Amino acid sequence: MEDYARATAFIPESGEDEVIKLLVTLWSKACQYKQNGLQQSEDYFNAEQNALVIKDAELYYRKMMRGGTAT
Repeated sequence: MEDYARATAFIPESGEDEVIKLLVTLWSKACQYKQNGLQQSEDYFNAEQNALVIKDAELYYRKMMRGGTAT
């Protein structure tokens, strides 16, 4: 984790846009996934949760490397 946090200081671009696109795609198909049985519903939930964790983790590490009270 420390390596990733340090790397964010040298990589100006965020992957947040890609993760947001993924979330939008997931959310637009939520009804379809949830209607296709328990396994599909669970797979959807896992994919959504993973995308949210990635988005928030990247934001956290970028703020952590800048310092201050935001983290």
